[in-house]
Amino acid sequence: WTANVHGLEEAAFANLCVSCGLCHEICPVDIDIPFMIAKVKEQDVEAHGQPTAERFFMASEAFAKVACLVAPLANGLFRRAPARILMEWTLGVDRRRTLPPFARRTLRSRVNARGTKAGRVGKVAFFPDLYAEYNNPDLGLKAIDILERLGYSVLIPDVRWSGMPYVSYGQLGKASALAAFNLRVLGPLVDEGYDIVSTEPTAVYMLRKVYPKLREGELAKKVGAHAYGFFEFIERGLANLPLRPSRDVAGVVGFHIPCHDRALTSGAPAMRFLERASYRVRTVETGTCCGIAGTFGMKSGWLGYDLSMAVGEKLFEQFRQSGCDLIATESSVCTLQLRDGLGRAILHPLDMVRFEGAG
Repeated sequence: WTANVHGLEEAAFANLCVSCGLCHEICPVDIDIPFMIAKVKEQDVEAHGQPTAERFFMASEAFAKVACLVAPLANGLFRRAPARILMEWTLGVDRRRTLPPFARRTLRSRVNARGTKAGRVGKVAFFPDLYAEYNNPDLGLKAIDILERLGYSVLIPDVRWSGMPYVSYGQLGKASALAAFNLRVLGPLVDEGYDIVSTEPTAVYMLRKVYPKLREGELAKKVGAHAYGFFEFIERGLANLPLRPSRDVAGVVGFHIPCHDRALTSGAPAMRFLERASYRVRTVETGTCCGIAGTFGMKSGWLGYDLSMAVGEKLFEQFRQSGCDLIATESSVCTLQLRDGLGRAILHPLDMVRFEGAG
């Protein structure tokens, strides 16, 4: 509205929108404010160009592929102050932000090496997104193992990443092209009876909420209707899983709900998963973003890391005062924010369980 009525220059605050989607979820008349702001950002980029840090984060997929190929070198550099200072000067990535390590072997290569199991219940196309594919393949393998235990055959389709930074930074043309590519891969699989499952809330949010806006039509609607968060999908078979805790259960698990999951399940299936493994779980929340907002909080300066930590401070303090013994969340980037803000280990629910009889 501001951009159309008063001019683009008066809508400079649009860059403060981080595409968390919370305003849309509470809007009583279902106005998609985040997508409207993304349109304004697109105009701003066309008029003024794109900051270096945003261009870098929109190239995250290519960067991750290269970093995996040289994982020991890349991980070593990320831990060295001179390299991080150089990254800050040249790429705009804040030197203070913890970056996730890269794996030497991707999830896809590991799954291909181990083969797949025939399913008796159904078929799942596992959408890894960047984190499970390049940073933490063990997480993806744990998810696939559970799906196979429940009787599903699982494959990793030839998809790319979900592409949220394109939307966050106003490159809707690139977001639309990426959505079209992924939909062309996933559509035929849905027709063959596959459901699409991901451990990354943002990936599910993109498939279910954003792709249908970027690529209007039946294909996007069909794929979105068959896209599920991992814990949401396995709930129907949760009673059949002999889950046991892999951590001390004497205390309480503080659970953080990622922004994009608020529009999907509000974290309830993940918390029930942990409760099934005998944990006591309660949410620790401010009702807003943890502050990192995807890659926003990785950028250097006040419109990045500094603002993200200021936004997060209220949540950090709630966790400090909560008395929780363990902290868990589903989101890879929320994990980074909470770890940097609290100086504590932040766990994914899948890292907190084992199966009865397993070591």
